[in-house]
Amino acid sequence: MKRSTGLTCFALWVFALGGYSLARAWVLLHQWVVLVEVGASISPLVIAWSVLWGVGLIVAGVGLWLRREWGRRLALVCIPLYYLCGLINQFVFVRSEFWRDRDVAMVVIAVVVNTFALWFLSRRNIRRQFKKQ
Repeated sequence: MKRSTGLTCFALWVFALGGYSLARAWVLLHQWVVLVEVGASISPLVIAWSVLWGVGLIVAGVGLWLRREWGRRLALVCIPLYYLCGLINQFVFVRSEFWRDRDVAMVVIAVVVNTFALWFLSRRNIRRQFKKQ
């Protein structure tokens, strides 16, 4: 069975999320000195979490691309947790008024994206494309 266009696009999107997280970690790591000089308070845990999410999402993307059931299940876990951690970070650690004004929009986006991801990966025609291994 050939991989559907929708599944291909979804897998590429999961790769992009993982790539974004890894790029974020790289930028934070390489701009650490500048961030400290301007008085930004940054924790090394932010970099570690970004690497963790980046690797997890890329592995899920590989599983989706190869149409392995473990990849679908990993994506079903990683995507909601990724957005949940982003919201927790937003509500607990962000102090910027610019970002605080966007709290409602971020919650709405997280709910819409998670609803779509869970719906998409749970559809019968998508589940049939995955090999049990």
